[in-house]
Amino acid sequence: SDLSVSSRIKILHNTIRKSARSNINVNDGTFGGHEIAFNDIFDSQRETTDHGPFNSWGRDRFWSVPRYDGGGEFGEIMRHYTNDGVHFFDITKIDAYQTTKIHDNRFEHEADAPHTWGIDLDDGSSNYEIYNNLCLGGGIKLREGFDRRVYNNIIIDGKIEIHVSYNSARDIIFRNIIVNSQPWNFIAVDKDRYKRSEYAVSENIYFSYDNKIELPHLFDDSDNIGIIGIDPEFKNPAANDYTVTNKDLLKKSGFVNFDMDGFGKKSCGVSSPIYAETANLVYKNAAKRAFEEWNGAVISDIDDSVISATGSFGYDGAYFENVPVSSAAYKSGFRTRDIVKKIDGMLITDIRSFIEKFNSANNEMTAEIHRSNSIVSVKITK
Repeated sequence: SDLSVSSRIKILHNTIRKSARSNINVNDGTFGGHEIAFNDIFDSQRETTDHGPFNSWGRDRFWSVPRYDGGGEFGEIMRHYTNDGVHFFDITKIDAYQTTKIHDNRFEHEADAPHTWGIDLDDGSSNYEIYNNLCLGGGIKLREGFDRRVYNNIIIDGKIEIHVSYNSARDIIFRNIIVNSQPWNFIAVDKDRYKRSEYAVSENIYFSYDNKIELPHLFDDSDNIGIIGIDPEFKNPAANDYTVTNKDLLKKSGFVNFDMDGFGKKSCGVSSPIYAETANLVYKNAAKRAFEEWNGAVISDIDDSVISATGSFGYDGAYFENVPVSSAAYKSGFRTRDIVKKIDGMLITDIRSFIEKFNSANNEMTAEIHRSNSIVSVKITK
């Protein structure tokens, strides 16, 4: 299913499988108002390695406002847009003026799939309400965009992915059950940017079968962290039934069970595979990205989330997650969101390779860097 420049389309009670790319794609934000519900969606991405069973792009007109940089930093301009300095408008919903609702679906993404997104809201997708979805093997990704409400979903072996957030994004994420020792992943979002994005995060439920939960350092006292480490006691994962039977947890959290037998078109005789048989409820989609502090900067290896956030290509290189202006790395010539691909013509495969080649190079060197959506040659000094 592919929706483009359309309004109030309903995709209901379908079994959708065997897709070369996404099973459902919303190609742009114009005009919104769609309802995607009660579907069984699985076996996607057979010929590509990006996003997952559901993908949307926004690419609305607000992308053309002054200072838009592909990284989403200037959301306050969209919230307070003016062309005369006198009249101000919130143009974040100039195209997606109707809310698109994704609810009561089962999204299954194989545990060994090389791509991690489940419900993938990409490229400024705005004005979405996402609730009562069972996500098996994939999570929910919010990149750029405004005004997304994500609540009462069950995410097994996936994450909430927050990428290159706009200032004043104002996403609301609450009362989700996330079974993963690393339930969140932030890309190109530091603590200051997270605060400026004006997220409301509260009352989520975190559990992992290895009893380890690693929450992001971006959260502070303004965030209601939620409930950590209480087993939801799912009714029967061996039959894809993730009804929460822990009554104390239900009462404490406010989570509301939704129908586990209402997904897809029953008459077709096919349903998504039993996820627990292959996953054993352990996060397998991607290895944890390696980070290191180097010359005052934070650098990391490349994974799918970095590729998505930067619009780059391939897994070779060293990604500069954060380069403070006062750091030695900045003075050498590196900038936040750089991906160093080569030094003096030598390929950089990961952060260890970068450090070795930097240390062995002359005091002045030439680096090939993916910066602002293109490869540039930069003179670097030690």
